[in-house]
Amino acid sequence: MVDFLKKQGYLFICLGLLALLVVALFWALSIGTVKLPLVNIYNTVIEQLFSGQPIEGVDCGPVHDIIWLLRLPRLVLAALVGMGLSVCGVIMQAVVKNPLADPYILGISSGASLGATAAILLGIGVALGENFVGIAAFIGAFAMSLGVLFISNLGGRSNSVKLLLAGMALSAVCGAFSSFIVYFANNKEGMQTIAYWMMGSFAGAKWETLAVIGPIVVLAVMFFWTQSRMLNLMLLGDESALTLGTDLHIYRQIYLLVSSLIVGFVVYAAGMVGFVGLVVPHVIRMLVGTDHKKLIPVSALTGAVFLVIADGLCRVIIPRTELPIGILISASGSSVCVSCVSSATSFWKSTLLTSSSMLSSSSMTFASLSTVMLPMRYAKDGGPRYSDLCPKCPDKAFTNSFLFSAFVIISILLVSFPFGSTIYHSECPYSQADNGTFQKKM
Repeated sequence: MVDFLKKQGYLFICLGLLALLVVALFWALSIGTVKLPLVNIYNTVIEQLFSGQPIEGVDCGPVHDIIWLLRLPRLVLAALVGMGLSVCGVIMQAVVKNPLADPYILGISSGASLGATAAILLGIGVALGENFVGIAAFIGAFAMSLGVLFISNLGGRSNSVKLLLAGMALSAVCGAFSSFIVYFANNKEGMQTIAYWMMGSFAGAKWETLAVIGPIVVLAVMFFWTQSRMLNLMLLGDESALTLGTDLHIYRQIYLLVSSLIVGFVVYAAGMVGFVGLVVPHVIRMLVGTDHKKLIPVSALTGAVFLVIADGLCRVIIPRTELPIGILISASGSSVCVSCVSSATSFWKSTLLTSSSMLSSSSMTFASLSTVMLPMRYAKDGGPRYSDLCPKCPDKAFTNSFLFSAFVIISILLVSFPFGSTIYHSECPYSQADNGTFQKKM
């Protein structure tokens, strides 16, 4: 089955993912504080698309407002974030030739976080216009990528180990400066905004923001798709690429620049959402292989479906409460990250590593160090050999990691459930009566 999907099922997978994305969108539109029938959702969406009226029209009705002003913007943002981070993870893994790399580990997202924090609490970049926070986040990510490139090139040309070490070091520096700004800023509301923002959420999605982020993410994904040949060469290494007449050094810098553009705006719009760029490429690489011409579009669609479903779960997994998306994604993704670096350990050692990392707040740093100390071996086609993840028990290592993911998620639910709606959530301005009618809350 896997061989068939790799050779013949590429188009089938893309069409299936598109259909699944549509189904996931309608499912997520129907759930929440107010439950809506699918027929009403379909009629409202079609009516708005062909009406020619502005989305924020007056007296459009409660169903229209819930769908077009509250739920659909956040779901579109979730799909764009999933696309951007998944493709970013694919690119980073090709750039450093290590499947444990993503923007979260390399530290580019930490630079974007520092830029957004400085803009929100210090007002830096207000003169840049309405989207100054997004521009500041992009500048932070861009500066971070340049810093990683500069440090990794000190004492010789950069390699995967130097890139990872530079990213880990600069990520710690950015985290320290962000904490410094938050600690000394006399702005309680701004500090609360930063705290919620760093947990990750799609609740603040607006159509004006999507009009900026959408084209950037889509065009960047299309650009990387056209660069599939160069990305495949990167898996072979610089020496092999030079023998074929291609110097990859300049391409690395361009790819990091475009990735910083994606991460900058993604972090501005949704906060810190980690491990998407790590988990999704791993799963898709097992299905379609390591050819980036297939890997990039399938990863983009899978990331979109993944975050749309995850956002829906975050809104219903605890009654009357919205769980920040970063908590759910990081809890499940960290275990996969650790299981991938435990290639030299036994089953029980892998169990201990996975559980300790998930219960520790420094799992990202542990994964980064493990990436440097235990680089994954590559197969002849340039892709990771998944049988090498744990030579004695590859299937048990992955099964064990997902069991601990479930354990952490269930623990979060048990701890959070008694608090009910006192946790941060996005409140719907409408209430639904027993007879199905809607009333606007006072």
